[in-house]
Amino acid sequence: MGLDTFAKYSSDTSGMSENEKVAYIRKVRMDGPNGEENPIRDHWTEAEMLRELNYHEKGYAIAVWLGIPDDRYPAENFKFVDFEVHQTPMTYIKRILGNALPG
Repeated sequence: MGLDTFAKYSSDTSGMSENEKVAYIRKVRMDGPNGEENPIRDHWTEAEMLRELNYHEKGYAIAVWLGIPDDRYPAENFKFVDFEVHQTPMTYIKRILGNALPG
């Protein structure tokens, strides 16, 4: 598992409990198996990562409520969280929209 894998670590995070989210975040933040540093730690705090998981959870719930099957866009996208190392203006736009979601 190289740095590129850690930079875009993606796993189905839908339905996780708060404890599972924290354990997942700590796993993602660990160094690689060959001792390579994980760039996610330089760009995301644990709190930011938890907030990102919660945004995705809200988005998924809203998509399913709207009747979008969970294997179709955008519901399927909300089930997976990528912690981008290089954040773009679109990252911040999505974060602002995520903050506006009810829940």
